[in-house]
Formats: sequence, C-alpha cells, structure tokens
Amino acid sequence: MEKDFSDLKDSVLIEDLVTHQSRFISLRQTENGDFYLVVWMDCVPSDSINIWLWVVVDPDMAIQYVTGKMSLYQCIQMAELLVRETQMDNGDSTWEEIPEAEQLRGNPFGENSYITDIMDSDVDVDALVHLINDA
Repeated sequence: MEKDFSDLKDSVLIEDLVTHQSRFISLRQTENGDFYLVVWMDCVPSDSINIWLWVVVDPDMAIQYVTGKMSLYQCIQMAELLVRETQMDNGDSTWEEIPEAEQLRGNPFGENSYITDIMDSDVDVDALVHLINDA
C-alpha cells in the first residue's frame, strides 16, 4: 500500500532558511504540528525535475538546528522519517519514504553542516525559535 503524504503536500512554510535565486533549505510545518526541514538535493535532467529531502524534526531539534547547535547531518541521522519528493516541471510530485538502509549510507552532508554558516541574513532566529516553541 502506498503511503499518503498529503500532510507534506499541504504543509505551511514557516521560513526559508537558505536561498539563492530559489529556496535551498526551508522549515515547514504540517497541519498536525510536525516540523520538517526541506532540503533541495538535485535537479535532473536540465533543471526540469527537482529532488527534495524532507527531514522530520521535533521542535527541540528544529531549535537546535536553526541556532547552530545541531548540524543538518545530525538531523538526518536522528530523523525518524525521511521522505524524497521528486517534483516535475509541471508541478506534480511523487513521494517516497527513504528506507532506513538507504538513510544510513550516503548522507550527502558533512558533519559540520551547520545552518549558521549559510543562513540568510534576514532570518530572525529569535522570532523563529519563539514560533517553534509556541507551536
């Protein structure tokens, strides 16, 4: 049976954390209150298909990530759920849970992948922490 990822499709953008002509890392929240780091992974072929990694994080992990106390690598290693979204150029997406065996090999981010090194300067970290705490 195919999993239903409609909660991810309908999630709300909390903040774009890293952008450069487009978003690279965002924090989103589902209707049931789950937080996800959404990370751009790749585009194939010729920029017509985008691959996104959805990393479920609890509120404490989200706060630790946005304040630079936890790396993206650590978030991925500790995530209870990783989902790959393949977004077509027509806007349609396919979704698949990444199996644990695949999670453990090939984490593409280095152990020192801290957001504070690359976060957009207009992100108000204090306000973001407050928002996560109030969720």
